[in-house]
Amino acid sequence: MAQATPKPNVPVFVSSTFTDMQVYRRKVQDALTQLEAIVRGMEQFGSKPGSPVEECVKVPAKDFDTGPGAEKLQALKEQLKKRHTVSFFTTPEDLQVRIMHDVPSQFAQMGVEVTDGLRTSEEIGDREVLKNFEILPKLFSGRQVTIEFPMGAIRSAFSEDCAALHLEHGATVACHVTIDSGQAFYIYGEREIALEMLSVPKGTRVKARANTAFGTYTQVLWADDGPIPETRGEPGLVITEILSSEPTNTQSGEREGVPRSPRK
Repeated sequence: MAQATPKPNVPVFVSSTFTDMQVYRRKVQDALTQLEAIVRGMEQFGSKPGSPVEECVKVPAKDFDTGPGAEKLQALKEQLKKRHTVSFFTTPEDLQVRIMHDVPSQFAQMGVEVTDGLRTSEEIGDREVLKNFEILPKLFSGRQVTIEFPMGAIRSAFSEDCAALHLEHGATVACHVTIDSGQAFYIYGEREIALEMLSVPKGTRVKARANTAFGTYTQVLWADDGPIPETRGEPGLVITEILSSEPTNTQSGEREGVPRSPRK
């Protein structure tokens, strides 16, 4: 049986256009570095006589897609979206959250174990992150925290929540919980995490890793003079891993208002 390697050191090539994606690339590289991956990109190619644009356009003309070639490329993209699970991102922080969520599972499939959770460059505690996230969710989105809470009632996540947080509608659950810091948040779980959350009985004390996430959606309100679009913000904690779950006294037989029978 293949054994997991404690330290990944897996080379990951980051490919994108450069000038318009520099902030996004930094977020990706920060996340991959925290995973101890070896980041490969044009930033590590070393000095060359030409500018980045000049060096990039030295590929043969046959590698440029125009006309029928561009149409074939679009068809390939559509085919890939049908055959594989793809993900889309909006902000640099949103992209970083997706890297933090998706790459460790890919490493696991390769037999590589990620032993430590990702940490952001700002060395502040989880409670401080959550305090700031509650007040300024957009600025503190994309941070990983460890939280503890009693599991509440789980429901299917609303479509507008999924759209705002870039989660898959129909494959995501939501739950309103109060974490140990006393703050109340909606937590979300997608796909495998959603199934795992559904298997946890209500009231169970859970310890989990989560990413802070924030996005917006447009809601249409109807007035006498017609529809009025209104943009609303949606903060939440997206669970990436359930670390432990422990039954409470209530679950083990001590129901509220109904004491257990004394032992003989």
